[in-house]
Amino acid sequence: MKLCDSEICQLCKMQPQTLPHLFYLCSVISNFWSAFQNWWFEKHKNIITLTERNILFGWHDNTTESKDILNYVTLVAKYYIFCTIQDSDDVPFDGFPSLLKNKLNTSQQIAVKNKTSEKSQQKVERLYLRFFSFYLLS
Repeated sequence: MKLCDSEICQLCKMQPQTLPHLFYLCSVISNFWSAFQNWWFEKHKNIITLTERNILFGWHDNTTESKDILNYVTLVAKYYIFCTIQDSDDVPFDGFPSLLKNKLNTSQQIAVKNKTSEKSQQKVERLYLRFFSFYLLS
């Protein structure tokens, strides 16, 4: 993050900018996560509950279907939030899906170029195909 004269959140301008605030509690960020939940449901037809713990630390229980994918996508979402706030006072959701698609494309290309083990390459390919099959159908 940039150095600043104030510890106040640069997005909502109301609370101290702690990590929990930046990635979950901020009212501006809550709009992003609401759009994220709607997007996830639209693409995967399952409802996810986003809690502060899940967003900050990921899903660890075995009851969450697709937890590996959800953890990866949430990590990329936090990266997107961090990068976006460097130049903006808003975090629009609409740029996130293209960043995610780019990250998965890059992972797939690296796996192929490095000729990673067949098991690792299959894992990346499954993740890529499962997550982006909706882009191919649209």
